[in-house]
Amino acid sequence: MLIGTNPHERTALWSTLDPEIYLHHFRYSVGGLDCLPHTHGEYNVVFCLDGRMAYDIRNREQVLEPGDVLVINPGDVHFGHYGYEALESVGFTLHVTVRALKEIFRKMHLPVDVEGNDILFLEKVNEPSTLALVQQLLKELETRQNGYEIVAQSLVLQLLIYLLRRCLRPSIKRSLAVRPRQLPSW
Repeated sequence: MLIGTNPHERTALWSTLDPEIYLHHFRYSVGGLDCLPHTHGEYNVVFCLDGRMAYDIRNREQVLEPGDVLVINPGDVHFGHYGYEALESVGFTLHVTVRALKEIFRKMHLPVDVEGNDILFLEKVNEPSTLALVQQLLKELETRQNGYEIVAQSLVLQLLIYLLRRCLRPSIKRSLAVRPRQLPSW
């Protein structure tokens, strides 16, 4: 699904075969979008593909450049600036439910107690090697050749597992309560 008519601004949303993972590809021109403070009930794994974007999160500004990856945890109050510092923002976000991420942790046999705990990611990482996987995923979604849904799901899992193996360092926090979502995931 594509939204928007400006050829320099584009946003596309997809769901994978797994109903707990959604994909969002976006392009915003200079000064294209500033969003209000909000939260989500799922993890948002944001990849900066080109240009710059900034997020105010956890009381500090995180500026993303190509190759940077930032995880916005469920319940993190944040807001974004796209088309930041006279550069357009091109990015890709994986929206992953808490349940789906915990299931990936279980299947990877990571030494983390996911029951009754929150899994948090607190720092952005720079991992340019993920750009090739994201570009391959976007090509599958745009060309829609036979079996593209299966290939897309495989690439999403490859991205998440690669990040968990190589660069994302989870922090574990005892779960206190379910945080209400302020905006729906879509």
